[in-house]
Amino acid sequence: MNYTDLHGFIQDRAKELLYKGTLDSYRVKVHNAYTILIELKNLLIKWRKKQIKRFETVQLCIDEVAEDVDNDDCLTFNYYKKSLFLDKLKEFKKDGENKDSFPISFLVEHIIQDNENRYLKNLIKSIKDVVNRQGILEDKDFTPTIEGLDRHLSALCTQLLFIGYSKPFLYSQVKKSIYDGGNKKVLKCLTMLAYDRRKFEFSTIFKLTIRGLNADKVVIADFKDSIPDEYLIKEIKDNVRFIKINPNIITKFYILKVNARDAYSAVLLGKEKLFTLLDRIQIAVNTVKFELFDTAFTLKKDEKGTILVFKATTNYYIDGSGKNYGNIQSIQDSITKIKDNPSISDDVKVRIDSAIRHIRIANEEAEIEQQFLNYWIALEFLFSSADTEENTYKRIKEFMLDVMMCSYAKRNMSYLEHKLIKAGVLPADKRLKDLTVAEIDSFATNSSILLRYRLKKHKSIFYSANDKLENYLKNHETNLIRHLSRIYSLRN
Repeated sequence: MNYTDLHGFIQDRAKELLYKGTLDSYRVKVHNAYTILIELKNLLIKWRKKQIKRFETVQLCIDEVAEDVDNDDCLTFNYYKKSLFLDKLKEFKKDGENKDSFPISFLVEHIIQDNENRYLKNLIKSIKDVVNRQGILEDKDFTPTIEGLDRHLSALCTQLLFIGYSKPFLYSQVKKSIYDGGNKKVLKCLTMLAYDRRKFEFSTIFKLTIRGLNADKVVIADFKDSIPDEYLIKEIKDNVRFIKINPNIITKFYILKVNARDAYSAVLLGKEKLFTLLDRIQIAVNTVKFELFDTAFTLKKDEKGTILVFKATTNYYIDGSGKNYGNIQSIQDSITKIKDNPSISDDVKVRIDSAIRHIRIANEEAEIEQQFLNYWIALEFLFSSADTEENTYKRIKEFMLDVMMCSYAKRNMSYLEHKLIKAGVLPADKRLKDLTVAEIDSFATNSSILLRYRLKKHKSIFYSANDKLENYLKNHETNLIRHLSRIYSLRN
């Protein structure tokens, strides 16, 4: 295998990172070494303002920063050595609870600013240096080379999301580049997106229906009975399902203008505002059903003034029992008063919206564990306080970790097994857990670069006499603890 063949890995891995159906173990991560520094910066600010009551929250983030920065080779340290920075982090983690956090905050901010316009460029250069290298990739160098490439590609996708692109848009662009020019076009596509910092004005049109007893009493000023003429261009008129209004069903249209990098991001921003509005309505009445039409239209003018039209799928559904129609406007007015009251802190306003959102998310979840977690979080947004000594975090940490840890190895193995069978590498009557080392090596030889890499990692973890399996599970436990801590830092 030549190094240039690794474009095939970039193709397959980029699709996997950005595909919504990918198992969370292999989807694009929330943070890379740069964005986790920004999270630490914000946590330190909250810590100084006493908006975080557990120093453990800061410590866990410091651990994550130290790990990511230590493993990263794309951050620039021009005026302060990486090793010194890691020492300062270690020192603050140990003694910082009773010390001024400003010095470490200043250092973190300096590194963020120093890499603001460099990190993306460094990631792209690191990837290109590998895939453009001449010569043969020896088997002994295969795993460490792919690990590094995987780390850089994942960080690149995280950074593209951070600067405002949406996952559906990035995934569609990757798929399009493969169709247009093969796997070597994927990196070129991601590079072009990284250097294009433009945002565009989009007008997004949502259609929703309101059903149920006394649904006509749900009156919201932001909802339109029809699409204004200025938006009725040919592509929308031709979509009969979208413009058609059933006289027996209450139908509304919601239109929002936003600045975004792509149409999907515009839809996401619009959905966020619309869902917040619908979540508030649900407090007053939940005997009616709100159904969002499966398609939203997004309009944008190009440089020549031509209106471009994009379609995106969307979904929202509220259904329940109980009613209080008279309180719809009352609740809307109350929340608006809270939002507009300068005496009420932004923290309280954010917590109310977050609680309502998690109630809705819990209602939509099919898995009881996810329902449980989101209802719990919603109640804590409303009733827990950073000023009290209560600590429900310890309880959720204890119980949720046990639930999540039980399924981790099994679901990852099932995911890999499914991918191997789908690719025609593993016979349908074979099971990954029953394979011998020789069979794994044989299947790896006949697999794509991505699946070969996964099989080699699987063998090193589950067929090794050392402590790799234990470390594999411990790493997942550490990630879960950090994730729960991140949720609670947002709550506080």
